[in-house]
Order: sequence, then structure tokens, then C-alpha cells
Amino acid sequence: MVDTPPPSRFRGLPPHVQTASFWLDDSGSRGSAHKGFVIAGIKTRHPDDLQRSLQVVREHHGYEGELKFNAITERNLPRFHAIIDVLEGSDAHLLGAVLDAHRWNPFRGKEHWVGQATVVSQLVCTAMNANEVGAVFMDGISTPLGVSMGALVKRKINSQLRGQRATSVVSLDSKTNDLMQVADLVAGSIRYQRFDPAGPLGDSPKSRFALRLGAAFGVGSFDDRQARRIRIQTLTAEPTHVPRHRKSGSSRA
Repeated sequence: MVDTPPPSRFRGLPPHVQTASFWLDDSGSRGSAHKGFVIAGIKTRHPDDLQRSLQVVREHHGYEGELKFNAITERNLPRFHAIIDVLEGSDAHLLGAVLDAHRWNPFRGKEHWVGQATVVSQLVCTAMNANEVGAVFMDGISTPLGVSMGALVKRKINSQLRGQRATSVVSLDSKTNDLMQVADLVAGSIRYQRFDPAGPLGDSPKSRFALRLGAAFGVGSFDDRQARRIRIQTLTAEPTHVPRHRKSGSSRA
């Protein structure tokens, strides 16, 4: 008699479930949200492919420093335009949560890390498809000893979505990761265009970068919008219900 192996205790995810990664950074001052505060970045299901393509840009331009929005100048603009070309050709989506304290300030009366967790979780919840689970990578901020920002954001996401949809949430040093630096470029572009007086109409290198980034994703500005590869929303209150999700069987994010 042939012994039959016991059934496996571990089962894979259903074939229709996709895994996404979210790379988020902020731009602006939490203490003065009336001047504009943005948490933004990218969503991708193929982060390693995107990371490798960004490394090719670095190698081509012989650049080892940070890719920061505030570092964009006329001289280095071609390097940053090459990054836009990489993003356009990838599966990345642009994500942004915009705060204007005249409408709502989640930091008022709270520890800054609590307000930050509220915004990050709300952004991820509205950007996650119904058939997805995801990992979140965000720029690290200071929290009290014994307080895990990642654990707090994960609880908030899974509570809002009523399930274990966020598999992990990790704080990173953006100086060490190209995808985090891309998130800085997205956040900086949105804030610059939305809140800087010269942002929408100026001809500065930063203005041109922001306009080209938007055009690469099919939009003329970073106003609130929900399009195929871009989602930007001005937050006005803490969520009171579970967001309605898009259904997508596509392999694209």
C-alpha cells in the first residue's frame, strides 16, 4: 500500500490575486499644511525590474547621488527626464494624497506620526485593487521608542479594507533606495505644481520636470483626478467607510 502524503498546511494565493508594492514619500511641512503637504509615490507589481532600469540611468549618467526633486537644475534635467522615460515604460502608477489645512489637517492636535499614518493608510486603501495584496515602503519618520509606524499603518489599512490586504509595511531611509527617491520626485512634483506660485506656469527646470512627468502619464496637471495610471486626491476627512475598489484582472498595476 502506497502511503499518501498528508495534505499541505500551506496553500498559495488564488491565481487571480496580484501582489503590489507601494513606495511613498512626503513633501512639505506637517506643521504648516496650509502651505501644502503631500504624500505620494508609485505603485508597481514589478519593483525589481523598475529598480534595475533606474540603475541603468544612473550608470549612463555616471551619477551616484540622490535623485531628489529639490536637486533638479537646468544642468541635470536630462538625467531626470530619463527617469520619467523609465517610469512611463514601466507598469508604475502615480499616487498622491494632498493636504490643505484650510480643508482638513490630520496633524492638528495629534502626534505627527499618528497623522502621517492616517494619510498613508488612506492613500494605500484608495489605490489597492480588489484583487490585490500589497507591501508598503515609506520614508521613515521619528516615533516614540516602542512605537512601530509600520505596524500602525498596517493595522489601519487592514482595518479599513476588512482583511489582511497589507502584508507588510516597512520604513526605509530614502537615501538608500532608488524607488523611494522616485517617490520623492512624484511628491515634490505634485506639491510644486499645486502649491508653489510659479509651479503651474513657470518655466523653471522643476516646472518642466513636473509637466513632463504628468504628460508621461496622460495628464496636463496634478489636479485631483483618477485616470488609468494616476490617482491624486485632496483628503478632506478621515475615512468613515471601506473604499470601493476597482476590479482588475490585468497584470498591470
